[in-house]
Amino acid sequence: MISAKKPIFFLPFTAYGFLFLLVFCPFLFSYEIYASKGPCVRMYYFYSSGCEECLRIKNSYIPDLNKKYGFCLDVKYFEVNEPENYKLLLELEKNFHPLKNPLPALFVENHVLDGDEEIKDGLERLIKYYVSKGGCDWPAAGERGIKQVDNPALERFKSLGVFAIISGGLLDGLNPCAFTTIIFLISYLVFIGRKGREIIFIGGAFTCAVFITYFLIGLGLFEFTVKMAVFPLLGRVVSLLIACMAVVLGILSLYDYYKIKEGKIEAIALQLPQSLKNKIHSAIRKESKTKHFILGSLCLGFLIALLEFPCTGQVYLPVIFVLRRISEFRPRALFYLALYNIMFILPLIAVFIFALKGTSSQIFAQLMKKNAGTIKVFTAILFFALAAILIVWL
Repeated sequence: MISAKKPIFFLPFTAYGFLFLLVFCPFLFSYEIYASKGPCVRMYYFYSSGCEECLRIKNSYIPDLNKKYGFCLDVKYFEVNEPENYKLLLELEKNFHPLKNPLPALFVENHVLDGDEEIKDGLERLIKYYVSKGGCDWPAAGERGIKQVDNPALERFKSLGVFAIISGGLLDGLNPCAFTTIIFLISYLVFIGRKGREIIFIGGAFTCAVFITYFLIGLGLFEFTVKMAVFPLLGRVVSLLIACMAVVLGILSLYDYYKIKEGKIEAIALQLPQSLKNKIHSAIRKESKTKHFILGSLCLGFLIALLEFPCTGQVYLPVIFVLRRISEFRPRALFYLALYNIMFILPLIAVFIFALKGTSSQIFAQLMKKNAGTIKVFTAILFFALAAILIVWL
């Protein structure tokens, strides 16, 4: 009996279900059609990843409005550190008016909301206005301005930028500013009787300290370029100044090459002042004698990295500006930054390994003297390449 009643119970339920679908499906489909065909407000939002207020509006304020007006709000986001996006912003400014406030900026039809306060005060009102008018299309620059067309020249410059980062780190580690310090350190360690495992521990601690110090310096410079991107015009001016500096340093590197060819290596222009050299040698003598030589090596690496920076930073600074241009994604940028510093410490690691195997500091000094001219030529090429990349990306 129970089994006979089950179909009787489910039959009307199934019938009511079909009846419900038959009656309400047209309304459901008509809603979907309305949602896709209804009035739509389209807008461009320009921001910088280094601007907290820009990100707050992008990640919080606009999504909240999207929930409220979800079927009629369409936003395209543009990070201004991308050259193509910045060009679009300049094109829009020509059609509207130059921005009077720092980023963010939002373009809707023939309106510009300039700065975070204007966006918060006026965006919702504009949305309601254009919905009542039946929606609006993209701003005056049109879809032509935002087509992401593959640009082989642009991609080549990105590849060149990555190559510049890798080669820049290696050349920076080989330049006389850094390499002569390594030679002095090795010779002094041998002079005071350090050998075997002690050299391994000292070299490892020293190398780690140099890597961490330079990475943190680079991270600080990178964050500076990110924050500066909030003011695009200022960023372009500073990039141009760095490019000019790279050109001057390239010319001075060629000057040093000719001085080295003349046998006047002590007269080169791009080297540490004697006062800094004396401070570095004094730090090496002091820290190398300490009983806690690993801790002393860590302190020594940190001090030498800071003292050498006025010279080694000549390569590092332009590389950081190029790095910001070729990588808008922070994880990738940090990877490139780490890669630069790995290349920077490779010569240091090699010297410690060969010193452990018995290679004398005199041999290192002879190799340095023999190849200093070649290193200067490649360094000059690097400076000119960095300048070219920065100018192209203006």
